[in-house]
Amino acid sequence: MSRYDAVIIGGGHNGLVAATMLARAGLGVLVLERGERLGGAAVSERVFAGVDANVSKYSYLVSLFPAALRRELGLSVELRPRAVGSYPPAGDGFDGLRARLATAVAPTLLAPLRSRDEFLRLLGDDAWIVSEPLSVELERAFDDDVRRGIELTDATIGTFAPADDPQLRQNRCLL
Repeated sequence: MSRYDAVIIGGGHNGLVAATMLARAGLGVLVLERGERLGGAAVSERVFAGVDANVSKYSYLVSLFPAALRRELGLSVELRPRAVGSYPPAGDGFDGLRARLATAVAPTLLAPLRSRDEFLRLLGDDAWIVSEPLSVELERAFDDDVRRGIELTDATIGTFAPADDPQLRQNRCLL
């Protein structure tokens, strides 16, 4: 029987990066993927039944790939900014929420994983995002379903999760 120092569950982009970093550190790594191929968000596939079109479910995530990590992995990828980053109207409370979350979470992306308590302290008043479905906050913030839908785009794109998903996939995507 082989022995590994680390077992990575999931051969998506995050799993492959983790496996690469661990292997470069001299550890024996096993990647387990339940799908037929590796790549996760980095692949295109048919996501709508009966529609003959391949779509990259998460191509927008490439823009979140930290430059420092791209350099460390030796990847030569040119990322181009788009003119519009998001479609929600500016100047409301959700703008503030997105800015606060980005300010709190972005510096942790390349740091060692924090404990739940540390992360909750880091989020402060916005800690609801790790325990309460986004739909609850959207109901509090907006009276209009159209506006909720616009805000929900950034939280569900690629996840196909409902706003009230108890697994909080939509919250993780928004983060």
